[in-house]
Amino acid sequence: MKESMYNMYFSADDGTELAFNSYSCGLAIVDNDYHNLMSQLKNIDKNNVPDNIKECYESAVEGHFIVENECDELTDLYTKRNFQKFSMDSLGLTIAPTIACNFKCEYCYETSKPGIIKENVIDSILKFVERESNDLKNLSISWYGGEPLLAKNEIYYMSNRLISICKKRGIEYNAFMISNGSLLDDETIANLIKYCVTGIQITIDGPPDIHNKRRRNKAGLGTFDLLIENINKLLKTEKIEVVIRINIDKSNDSQVDQLLEILSDRLIDKNVKISFGQVTAYTDACKTIENNCFNNAEFAKKIVELYDYLEKYGFSEYNDFPYPEVKLNYCCAELLNSFVIDPEGYLYKCWNEVGNTSSAVGNICDENFDILGYKNGRWIKRNPIYDEKCSKCQLLPICMGGCPHNDMVLNNRGVCDMIKYNIEETMLKYYNMLK
Repeated sequence: MKESMYNMYFSADDGTELAFNSYSCGLAIVDNDYHNLMSQLKNIDKNNVPDNIKECYESAVEGHFIVENECDELTDLYTKRNFQKFSMDSLGLTIAPTIACNFKCEYCYETSKPGIIKENVIDSILKFVERESNDLKNLSISWYGGEPLLAKNEIYYMSNRLISICKKRGIEYNAFMISNGSLLDDETIANLIKYCVTGIQITIDGPPDIHNKRRRNKAGLGTFDLLIENINKLLKTEKIEVVIRINIDKSNDSQVDQLLEILSDRLIDKNVKISFGQVTAYTDACKTIENNCFNNAEFAKKIVELYDYLEKYGFSEYNDFPYPEVKLNYCCAELLNSFVIDPEGYLYKCWNEVGNTSSAVGNICDENFDILGYKNGRWIKRNPIYDEKCSKCQLLPICMGGCPHNDMVLNNRGVCDMIKYNIEETMLKYYNMLK
């Protein structure tokens, strides 16, 4: 046996030594039994482990802290990564039925365009899903925009047809929505429940004075009070999970405490999840706010502080805690069977590119679109396992080379995921939570 190349060690304030393995994301307390085990690794026969270290040995194997001598962990990651990447039993579609918006947010990376998805594009989406459905076990839809609820009727129609296809084929269907929340009246909420939208993300960027500056409607009016009212409507149904996203940059990070205090007071209950987002100047449309953006290292440190406020006011984070998880593929952009579709039918790999047709990998209305074509393939072939720096990094399983958009569009190679910069703080914080 040998020690995993993905083991990391930290010391807690109380003197406890901790071991973290990024392949399994296991966290363990290091004691004398562990040190004794590690000192004997080269001589251990896995079929005849001494009784005095057997329990520790079994736990270390389960947590991937030790592996067999012949185990090539990079090859193991490569195999599992490809299995997930090329799986055809799940189809993920992010559909933007419009990229028009009734808000004018100061940091928006999209260039708003008028118009709503046309019937021929809808028909092409439905035909594509029908063709794919023979091998599908799961269909995952994210309604996106612009503001998707500017195209309510189109969403209802597509949802009804997609659900029908899934029922006929025995496919699991799930849907989520990214919305600014302004159009959520009672009738709309009832329809979203009817059409199986089980979660909605709505952004609130600070206390009223901050939010109303950053996220005005097209008439220049603030939206804070309206969003609180509409979120409470959602909470009353108890059928749609509410995620409140707070987009963080250097102009509002100091106001998070005050915002959460207001939410604690004005929401009818705390059955919401909070998601902290990093504002990034991805496109020319948002270059004016570039100097206010945190880089990954800065945001990594900041986000650990922000979670203290969640504990203070009794809210929970969307992912429960910024605890790392294995990213065999960093995001859906690296998956063969995942696309973003704009109102004109153009297909993209990354949400940040919607509407930028020069970055499209095809069009859903093109009957000759090849899912295995080179435009899709150039995203799929990206593999940090072959990168000299990444292949030697202890954080590879939970970073996977960082955001693909940086590599594929911005040509900023080697931009690591923010977990690189707060892994120790995260592990120590988690340990303290569990004590």
